[in-house]
Amino acid sequence: MFSCLNTVILLIALLLSPISTDDNDEDSAEEKKCCSDCYKSFKYCCIECALNDTESEVCVLNCRIDLGNCSYKKCHLFVCTRPDDFM
Repeated sequence: MFSCLNTVILLIALLLSPISTDDNDEDSAEEKKCCSDCYKSFKYCCIECALNDTESEVCVLNCRIDLGNCSYKKCHLFVCTRPDDFM
């Protein structure tokens, strides 16, 4: 009897426990979203900001093709610059 009651209480506790949702994950995912249109036209707008991070190829949010220039906004702590062989 007590083991069934303990099992029921445990199941109720698991059902009522909040599912871990971190709002910061959505923000960081938005920061790391690559601008596909910009990437197609100017592939170097998406560059590797951190050398040791395999998922660090990001595009700045306002990556634009205005006047043939990529944006120079910061990717996290790293400043994205155009490569020497750009255009």
